[in-house]
Amino acid sequence: MKTIQKIFIFCILVVLLACSQANMVEKSQADTNLLVGLVAGIEQGKGQTLETLIAVRGSWEQYSCFNGTCSNTIGAYVYIVSEPNTNKGLFYQENPPTCFTPGGCNTAQGQLFAGFFPADRSIVSFSNQEKKMLTKDIRGFSQDKYSYILWGELDGQTYACDLFQNKNTEAEALNDLNARLSNGTVSTDPSKFKTTGCNNWGWYLWKKRAGVL
Repeated sequence: MKTIQKIFIFCILVVLLACSQANMVEKSQADTNLLVGLVAGIEQGKGQTLETLIAVRGSWEQYSCFNGTCSNTIGAYVYIVSEPNTNKGLFYQENPPTCFTPGGCNTAQGQLFAGFFPADRSIVSFSNQEKKMLTKDIRGFSQDKYSYILWGELDGQTYACDLFQNKNTEAEALNDLNARLSNGTVSTDPSKFKTTGCNNWGWYLWKKRAGVL
């Protein structure tokens, strides 16, 4: 099998070289990247390039959606960092000082809830194809707990669903995700992003922050 792969790769190189010499094809960096990706995919038995960076990396403004519309008020800032050549990264959410209710995030005694702090998680794994990431809380009351975050696109905009599962193991989080998808509590149908697609609430709308990486 390896011999066949080598012959196939060699044939591709010969064809590209011949076309270049005959001025039939203008060589470009894109051609080179395509060939390198094809060779890497064949050698790894996948037939495609590996996912190396999470698709939703960067800085986002987060807006809540419900009942068919999304808020005009920024609910949080989300930062997603992808580690090159891995399927891991970091997820950080900077929350506002209040929770959008008359009392904010304060208790009846006026003290800040102990569990209210920015979301700080490691991305244990992600899949751009399935549009999901598995996160693990780094600190707080849910430290070392696992949860999934899903993302999707609608009308050229990005939406996300944070399941807030807080499961003890990766397997438990995956089983819970599949159960919610199966019973309709969570839906990846874009028509439900603004209504009941995320734990029977709307997904978050994520807007890229201009001028911020």
